Amino acid sequence: MPTPVSPPAGRPALAHPAYELFAAALSLLAIVNVVLYLLIPDPALDTILAVMNGLFSVIFLLDFLYRARHAESFGTYFVRGFGWADLLSCLPVPQLKLLRLFRLYGVGRRLRAAGGTLTWAGLRRE
Repeated sequence: MPTPVSPPAGRPALAHPAYELFAAALSLLAIVNVVLYLLIPDPALDTILAVMNGLFSVIFLLDFLYRARHAESFGTYFVRGFGWADLLSCLPVPQLKLLRLFRLYGVGRRLRAAGGTLTWAGLRRE
């Protein structure tokens, strides 16, 4: 049985590193989706990308609600944690979907703050 790795003083524990990596991958895929939607004017592709975009919007809205509910301080999450960008990126406006870059930045910041050893230990645990 693996021994849990506890974070050093001043370093936050990452509760679910697999979820954070999934959120990063999904954010990256959503950003690519928006870029394709804006650059390639093909009606068939637009339909597929619009359906995917709708699905991403629902997933990201649920993620926003989860993060807002479990944040130590909603105000801190909403302002400093780019919660406002998470919420706006869920709206059905293609140009606002680029705000998902903030989500990708936030995931990267949380993973970096937790550190590589803790992230890999958490992944093995999950």
